[in-house]
Amino acid sequence: MRIALFGGSFDPPHIGHQLACLYVLSTHAIDEVWMLPCAQHPFEKQMAPFRHRAAMCSRAAADLGRVRVCTIEGELPGPSYTLHTVRALSERHPEHEFCLVIGADLLPERERWHGAAELFERVRFIVLGRSQHESAASHRPHHAKSANEPLHIEAGELPRPRDIRHAEAVDLPPLSSTAVRAALAAGGAPRGWVSQSVLSYIQEQALYVTPDRSREPDPRSQDGRQGEDSDAI
Repeated sequence: MRIALFGGSFDPPHIGHQLACLYVLSTHAIDEVWMLPCAQHPFEKQMAPFRHRAAMCSRAAADLGRVRVCTIEGELPGPSYTLHTVRALSERHPEHEFCLVIGADLLPERERWHGAAELFERVRFIVLGRSQHESAASHRPHHAKSANEPLHIEAGELPRPRDIRHAEAVDLPPLSSTAVRAALAAGGAPRGWVSQSVLSYIQEQALYVTPDRSREPDPRSQDGRQGEDSDAI
């Protein structure tokens, strides 16, 4: 199967994350989307405990078809680097072809990611939305537009990311987990930003009640993802 890996803090997962999953499934040749909640952030970003974020992702995925939650990053040692996750999943599931879902706003950053050269050789990127901050490299002709286009690398050159994107870019709603947390800490119930099932879980577990309590560190976490701030989609 062709699996799109959608990683992030998901602190909490919101409607923008769910719409991104539906968009990928509806417009790309993908069999499933796997949501990958981050366990430990390389830049020590404080997050709600991993078990809660994984549970909220499960509730968000249950509202969708062909979306599942993969908690492998909770099993891997050290910070949650995308490359380490891709390696582990490729070893466990050699029968699958993996690609990564990425927002266009992250394009300028990814060549600085941990193990970028190996990551670019291992997977293709499904790019969502458009960004005024895209680097010139993201428009170079050696970027793949289809899953079958081969990658050509000059000797000594950092391999370029192989992007899969539509000519008709669609901007998903600019929702933010930061704004969701702030609304909850202020006593609100942002029903238009998070699904009913996720909001129910947040209320049941008394998450994000105050800014300090909402950021309690994960017992196994230094926190977060690859330098990616996945709050905004």
